[in-house]
Amino acid sequence: MSAALGPKRHRPTDSPFRLAQNPVLTSLFVALLLVASSAAQGAVINAASPSLPDVRRAIASAADGDTVMVPAGTASWTSSVRITKGITISGQTTTNSDNGTANDQTILVDNIVDAPGGQGFFHCTTNAGQSLHITGLTFTGVEGSRPTMMFNGAIRISGTSTQVRIDHCHFISLNHQPTIGVFQTIRGVSDHLVFTTPRSQCQGWKFFNGTGFGDLEFAQPAGYGSSDFFFIEDCWIDNSTGGDFSGNGGVDGAIGCKFVVRHCHLFNVEILAHGTELSRDRGGRAQEIYNNDYHWNYTTTLDGIRTGSLIAHDNTFVGNPPRGFGLQTYRLFYRWAGSPWLGSSGDNPFDMNVAKADGTYVEGHSPYLFDSGTVTSGSENTPSGAMTLMDTSKNWTTNQWVNYTAKRVSDSFIGQIISNNNNTLTMRFYSPNGSPYVTWRSGDSYQIHKVLVSLDQAGRGRGDLITGNRPINSETGTVTWPHQELEPCYSWNNIHSPSGKHINFIPSASSAAILLAGRDFYDDTPMPGYTPYTYPHPLVTGQPLPTASATHDSQRYLNKSGERKAKKVKTWKWGRAKESSANKTAERIAPGQ
Repeated sequence: MSAALGPKRHRPTDSPFRLAQNPVLTSLFVALLLVASSAAQGAVINAASPSLPDVRRAIASAADGDTVMVPAGTASWTSSVRITKGITISGQTTTNSDNGTANDQTILVDNIVDAPGGQGFFHCTTNAGQSLHITGLTFTGVEGSRPTMMFNGAIRISGTSTQVRIDHCHFISLNHQPTIGVFQTIRGVSDHLVFTTPRSQCQGWKFFNGTGFGDLEFAQPAGYGSSDFFFIEDCWIDNSTGGDFSGNGGVDGAIGCKFVVRHCHLFNVEILAHGTELSRDRGGRAQEIYNNDYHWNYTTTLDGIRTGSLIAHDNTFVGNPPRGFGLQTYRLFYRWAGSPWLGSSGDNPFDMNVAKADGTYVEGHSPYLFDSGTVTSGSENTPSGAMTLMDTSKNWTTNQWVNYTAKRVSDSFIGQIISNNNNTLTMRFYSPNGSPYVTWRSGDSYQIHKVLVSLDQAGRGRGDLITGNRPINSETGTVTWPHQELEPCYSWNNIHSPSGKHINFIPSASSAAILLAGRDFYDDTPMPGYTPYTYPHPLVTGQPLPTASATHDSQRYLNKSGERKAKKVKTWKWGRAKESSANKTAERIAPGQ
């Protein structure tokens, strides 16, 4: 037999781990294995029913590593459960996220009493070393639902854990914004979820999973292809009856958020990230969107991003073809009241501004003042966002100020110039919901400047660390441009199947002058050196998680003073900007630039 097996093969009885054929020892060994397995997996605690008191009682008796089993049945919940343990909560619902169906067995009905800020079903705090797992539950607002919007998430997760999983749950008609909220630096995966008939303005996920204000994430590379994201995979999100509204079942984020959406079935679902604009918080940091199938029954521009970077690849589209993945920078045409960032006025020190008459930026030089004057008369901002400023003392060349900024000196209110004649500027201005219109009035003093790069704009990544509630550049101790490196957005192999149309990036009209193809974004171009992260996610397959991503190790990047000193920002020419940087992988300049 040994010869037949060959010299390098072993019979089962040759194993060095083979047990001696002693029944007493064998039984003892098996018993020890079972004890070790039980200890590793934790105890199983059976809730008497899916009712709120029974589930709360079972969770209270659980410890880290334990599993709370919730039986089949329907229960109306009137308040939330707070969880600070690394446990599994497992119901009996099963889902098929390939066809959008579910076998609803453990059903929790939303009759949650209103509270300040709203409440959800589970408010969880899970920190490093703990793992949280929520599975097999149906959450519904169908029975006894009330109209009041709840803003803390049906499931809300905070903390620093990298081992969070939410899977095989069914969400029906919930009035929670969002359905799943992910905060602080939570990393993990939500998979095999089914969303049906999402309520108006109720997003499926909202990510605020950055450090503090999100500053640390903007002081590090994005880390594409790593585990340093929260993943949405193999989910079914059906907003086919929701119409043209991006909130229904969609994905949103800010505060340095990092998330991946992959291998999902998406019906009229928008994926987006807010910008560095309306508060101290920074905008979204990085997104990966790939291998999803999109289904549209209306024509839209995909919401895309306002800050950071995005890679989108190998997505298929059916139904109405979208125009493209949107890129937008709101600070170019709005001064956010109460925000420390204000508007990209062309003289805002957080931005890279033109410093010379020839349109270039020079480190340490003051922004260049192209023109100034006093308003003779002006118009009110209209619902379309256009307004005018007339100065009869001027004799300008037609359209010489297109894409420059007019700033009112008294309050730094801005408008983005979209055309001009000999003495009148026509401007674009954003009016957020409920905000008053703005009027240029006779006697207002104004200035004209030009911005080259707006803070955190799409296609920008790592820069100097910004700190403080009143933010400053920590390297200079003042309010200065943080030398953000190019980290372009990439799109490739995104195809509308019926027509063969390629779906790529489409900067908004307001941002097209500073978001440049071949510099800030690349269409039909794979990202150099990029490999997607392991699929399925290791938390889905039960495989060990990799060690912490280098991109989330603050000291590795923030203490590299030599690298920061080596990076020099050279003179920038409008529309043809270049940088030299110690990190060449974050920069790709098109030929000829």
